[in-house]
Amino acid sequence: MKAATRKYAILIITVTVVLLLFKQKEELPPVGHPRSYAQIKEAGVLHVATEYNSIGLYVDGDTLSGF
Repeated sequence: MKAATRKYAILIITVTVVLLLFKQKEELPPVGHPRSYAQIKEAGVLHVATEYNSIGLYVDGDTLSGF
């Protein structure tokens, strides 16, 4: 490999590494904070938390009923 070609290869690799290191990460909402409908639809995941107790959920025959 010629010296000039080697210098360009090293320069390209260095620039690529620097760009990858400083690439801005996609901003995600903090975990546990409310999201808009558009954000939920885009993510395709809806997380729900509930309690399993006699007031919130109860066994009704062979199914769970309640909230």
